[in-house]
Amino acid sequence: MPRSIKELVSVIIPTYNCAHTITRALESVYSQNYPHLEIIVIDDGSTDNIQKILQKFPDLKIITFSSQRGVASARNAGIGKASGEFVAFLDADDKWFPQKITKQVALMKNSPLQPGLVTCNSESVGANKKYEACSNYYELRKPYRGSDCWYELLKANFIPTPTVMVKKSVFQVVSPFNESYKISEDLDLWARIAFNFPIDYVDEVLVRFYDRPGSLMDRLSNNRHTQTLEVLQNIFLENRKEISRKQEREIMGTRYLMIAYSSYVNGEYAMSLEFCMKVLYCRHRIIKTLSVIFRCLLKRAKLS
Repeated sequence: MPRSIKELVSVIIPTYNCAHTITRALESVYSQNYPHLEIIVIDDGSTDNIQKILQKFPDLKIITFSSQRGVASARNAGIGKASGEFVAFLDADDKWFPQKITKQVALMKNSPLQPGLVTCNSESVGANKKYEACSNYYELRKPYRGSDCWYELLKANFIPTPTVMVKKSVFQVVSPFNESYKISEDLDLWARIAFNFPIDYVDEVLVRFYDRPGSLMDRLSNNRHTQTLEVLQNIFLENRKEISRKQEREIMGTRYLMIAYSSYVNGEYAMSLEFCMKVLYCRHRIIKTLSVIFRCLLKRAKLS
């Protein structure tokens, strides 16, 4: 891994067939009011005209895969080429606001926590929404800071990848993304960082997500909850000394309840009831779980 250059921020952008959005993402990086940037784009085996578009941007470092390897492998390739003191991640279909890097570098340098990772608030625009209809992420998921926020992180991941800046030296202690995971590879890495370093955040919206059909966020959303459970079980096994059985039950109970509720909303009442039973087995949030069970039974009775 290259020697880190002080003050430099390495921006890592994986892309797969995102020729129609990569310009917006790159322009948001070039519009940063922070002067010391290195931009690394990883073409993960795209079959569109992405290479032609990338040639229009000066001073890009381009890594090209001959076939698709996945976002974890692409980001790791970028980390391996990064020469900055800090590493920041952006997806090819999203954008940063101009002060994003400046504010996160300032937090890295001035926070009394001496964080290894900093994040920030964000907003999302749905495929058919106007900009005025953006949703504020911290209104949906409360952020946490400190050296013990791994517990809240495992209950609900409050760190979207394009909001993240990491000290590159962290990767001397923690290995990068697990390339065997296709879902929640981000949660796995953030958790491993949180077990070793404090986390802090900028309480301002500095990132915008575009939840268009087929985007990275959209592709992962349907199966993310259930596949995350396997990742969590591996985290528990790897950190058995740090995570108590009680904490494990509370984390899994929270996750089961998320699946139960989202299944109910999607009309999958049998699955919702199945995961409600799992929540009750964890002896966690019983009243909320009984409420979901009642709603499911009521809906099934109306359908029968």
